[in-house]
Amino acid sequence: MDAVTPPQTVAITAAVAHDAKSAGVTWTVSGGGTLSAQTTTSVSYNPPNSVTSTITATVTATSVTDTTKTAT
Repeated sequence: MDAVTPPQTVAITAAVAHDAKSAGVTWTVSGGGTLSAQTTTSVSYNPPNSVTSTITATVTATSVTDTTKTAT
């Protein structure tokens, strides 16, 4: 868990073990904020600018080749 204050961003990376096709992951965010600079191995989380109190945002990486495998 990282504390982030706008306009800071947090870089997040993920890799899929035994990813034979190098398909990587897709990214989603819930709880507020946006994602940018998305690739199949990394993403940047951007907190919302209008936050007046603490929020909890969850970023999830989902395997492209096996959507049952996720990490948050």
